[in-house]
Amino acid sequence: MYHITAKTAVTLADVDGDGDLDAFVANYVGEANKVWLAGGKKEGCKVEGNYN
Repeated sequence: MYHITAKTAVTLADVDGDGDLDAFVANYVGEANKVWLAGGKKEGCKVEGNYN
């Protein structure tokens, strides 16, 4: 499980070029921004990295 906090912005794009929409989530100051990669119906989504 992931801790759910307030977000400031979300952008959807195919970041990894697999044809699925992925999400870049911008968080408040002090929290890392995250890229969520869509893995398809069987895999679901996963956090690819934290970006400050």
